[in-house]
Amino acid sequence: MQRNITIFYTNDFAGIGHITRVLRITRGLSKINHKKTYWIITNKCPSITKLPKNVKIIILPKIKVNKKLKDCRYAKKISQKANIWGSFIIEHVSKKGVTLFFSDLNPNGGYGELRKVFDYLKNTDIKKVIGLRDILDTKKQTKKEWLANKEGILSIKDYDKIIVFGKQEIFKDLYWDIMPVKKISFIDPIFPVKKKVTKGENIDIFAMFGGGKNSVEQINYLARILPYLSLKKTVIVTGFLFPKKSYEKLKKKYPNIQFLRWTKKAPEYISRARLTIAHCGYNSVNDVFLYSDNFLLFPRTKKGRKEQIIRAQYLKEKGYCDFISMKNKKESNVEIILTSLANRKLKKTINASKGILELDKILKNV
Repeated sequence: MQRNITIFYTNDFAGIGHITRVLRITRGLSKINHKKTYWIITNKCPSITKLPKNVKIIILPKIKVNKKLKDCRYAKKISQKANIWGSFIIEHVSKKGVTLFFSDLNPNGGYGELRKVFDYLKNTDIKKVIGLRDILDTKKQTKKEWLANKEGILSIKDYDKIIVFGKQEIFKDLYWDIMPVKKISFIDPIFPVKKKVTKGENIDIFAMFGGGKNSVEQINYLARILPYLSLKKTVIVTGFLFPKKSYEKLKKKYPNIQFLRWTKKAPEYISRARLTIAHCGYNSVNDVFLYSDNFLLFPRTKKGRKEQIIRAQYLKEKGYCDFISMKNKKESNVEIILTSLANRKLKKTINASKGILELDKILKNV
């Protein structure tokens, strides 16, 4: 008898945030259906110490594509990669008795290898489900991003269901003319279940900032309002892309703040802090949801990063947290931080299993 196995596949354009989401979803489903085996086929994967026994990872063969190649040669190389990866996935699917294929994609990813797999699955009983992440950007940018997919994922007609993780209202006027409504399901983003981390020395505020000029401006702004808060200990950690010169200058400028380059111990600092302040990037939001009981978002405001403000507003509307902005008056930001330090319950208790149960129900009814 065929085993009912779900495959999650993350494409070539997947970052760490993407595969982390896939792992989180798979872990949740595997706990509900512990007799099923879940395979994750991916080309990238962070180091993982523990996985449920019924979750297996297969790494796709490495294929280098030089982006400096001329257009025609680049396209040819991409096509070759699609063939190799497509064949690799198809062979695995046929050997393992798969009954449902779930491909979790970023909205602007590449789809050549997926088409190869779908072509093979066309005449089989295997159900085909595509998961798409809500980019939570401006309506104009969202529309531009998603309509570009008519040439990509939306040109694949032979699927059983598309699941969009995000706000349904953003997509209402984008999808209806492209695909049948019955084939789309919208569910809220699946947040991580909180992890307990060993407690250490208490921190008043732990702040996380990525790279770029905008981050330097934000750190300077935050440092200027910290004296109004009468704090004992503040720790600021900077990301991989944060300029080293800027980091050293800030350390000298603000000796009362402990500065750290990005560290794997960040979760420990987050869990020890009375309040965590973080950018509103996809990975940052996941980290604070995972480890912090009390956090504020500090979205980047530079041109081209409007999605961070939109994401912060969305999470505030949902009741999960508040946010500060350099566009607000200094006094209002101080008040928001002080209120948050006093642990006013701004955010709801996150029921992480609700989204997983919702997703599991959809997959069972495909």
